[in-house]
Amino acid sequence: MASILSFLRKDLRYLRWPWLAWLGLLIAKIALGVWCIHAPGFSSSDNTDAMRLDVVLTSLGALTCYLLVLRLVQADAPLRPRAFWHTRPISGGGLLAAKALVAFLLFGLTPGLVSLPWWLSNGLGGTDLALAALELLLTHVAIILPAFLLASVVDSFGRAILWSVVQFGAIIGLALFAGPSNDSLSLLEPGLALSRELLAAGIATVGLASLIIWQFRRRRQVAVIVGLALLHVVVAVTWKYSPYNFIPRPAGWTELNAERYKDVALQPNATALYEHPQYRGPEPEPTIVRLTWPVTGLPPDFNGASYHTVLSYDDGQGEAIEPKDVHGYAMSNFNPQIELLIKKFGLPPRKTPDGEPRPPLIVILHLLSRDQADHLKRHPPTATTSLHLNLSRSKISQAHPLAPGIAFTDRQGSVRIVSLDTDISSVQVAVSSTEPLSFLQLYFAVRRSDYQNPPSGYSPVVSHAEDYIFDSTSMKLRGLTEWRESQLVINGVRITRSHVGCDRPHAFRDGKWVPSDIDPAVWRAGLRVVRIAYHEEARLVLTGRSDPLVISGSPAAPSPKP
Repeated sequence: MASILSFLRKDLRYLRWPWLAWLGLLIAKIALGVWCIHAPGFSSSDNTDAMRLDVVLTSLGALTCYLLVLRLVQADAPLRPRAFWHTRPISGGGLLAAKALVAFLLFGLTPGLVSLPWWLSNGLGGTDLALAALELLLTHVAIILPAFLLASVVDSFGRAILWSVVQFGAIIGLALFAGPSNDSLSLLEPGLALSRELLAAGIATVGLASLIIWQFRRRRQVAVIVGLALLHVVVAVTWKYSPYNFIPRPAGWTELNAERYKDVALQPNATALYEHPQYRGPEPEPTIVRLTWPVTGLPPDFNGASYHTVLSYDDGQGEAIEPKDVHGYAMSNFNPQIELLIKKFGLPPRKTPDGEPRPPLIVILHLLSRDQADHLKRHPPTATTSLHLNLSRSKISQAHPLAPGIAFTDRQGSVRIVSLDTDISSVQVAVSSTEPLSFLQLYFAVRRSDYQNPPSGYSPVVSHAEDYIFDSTSMKLRGLTEWRESQLVINGVRITRSHVGCDRPHAFRDGKWVPSDIDPAVWRAGLRVVRIAYHEEARLVLTGRSDPLVISGSPAAPSPKP
């Protein structure tokens, strides 16, 4: 134990100044995040600069960490003839324990303690705090392990650098070998892709750790290098060809609250449009088929939705025709913020000319080849669609009087009003919000969406989102605008900068808006900025089959090629 502590003190003195420079890079990243949150004049160009600076700081931090670990191990490398351990005899296991302890203190414990105020100030707690700390530790472990091994199998720092270049080339080769499977993974079970990635990462971690222990205990250069080469082969083959899937995909798309929303239905109609828009692409004369189908039975108070359609045509001759491409689809007659304003401020609901409420419409635009279109024109088809619909409700999570510097938190993060601009006719507010988001969470969220959502691979499910609106204690507002200028992830925290604005109060009289003549100071005094969170409530799969569609129109003259 005394020998281990002796090595610990020596290494800390040996690395203290370059390590402090590396720690400065970490603190600079946190300072960048603080600036992104608090800067009043932060713009989209500033966000681009911040992203580039974040990449530079992260890359420099990774490179510096790698070089520091090389120096740490090379100071007393197992194969170095004049190392400190020769004059103070220590076992291979003791030497490894001393070096591993120094690496943990410098690159595991201390960075976590330095980042802790940043995490706590942005509302991280419990699971999110543990995930952020785990991400930081795993990131450094991924840098430390290969550096530890390569520095232990050579007798000089220069050779360690040379072998690092060789190792980097081997990693590129591994990625080129296993990478093409990633391009075709959509044809496989996404759970298999995730299983391969996790299994390959686990084999690489255990393999590197085992080789490090072997080298420190046995000091066998050639054998360890051969073992490292074999490890590369095993990892590459596992990543590309492993048949083991320990994350099976659920059958179909998981529906949520389908029974509660059983009255929601898709009502296909029998109208379609055959047209040739101005389009330049592989097909000189593309054909767009436009289907507009109402969605009925939706609850009156829902105000959030995402969706995806899968559509095919049956020509009545026993042949199913798949559209050449999805040109687009949308839900019209629907705007989350307008629906919320209608509900909250008592505005007149939008109605059809017959006085009925206007239901949301799913508008589907599909691109057909000319041969397909001509065939369907001769044989009127029926259209069959599967609509994957996600419904969400909004909840006012925070409301606060307008004042720069005001900050508040909730279970999704923290919010700060960073600037306030007013004039006689409008108010503009910049809001920065933060929420926990480690790359581990992002990675697994993407992979979960791959194997939990429709077979098409499109993910319609948004677990929660947020918007900002203005509320007034006495007025009805008009001219609401909201947009996001930037998003940036720094050290386990996602930073979003939003702007929200509104015009002076208006009254709705005789079917139109009339500006109010109230004093600006009075109506601004009653304003509050409101944070709206959207939470997923239902996932539905709606199917519909139309009557035979009459595809009308005639092909336009071919447009000249550019």
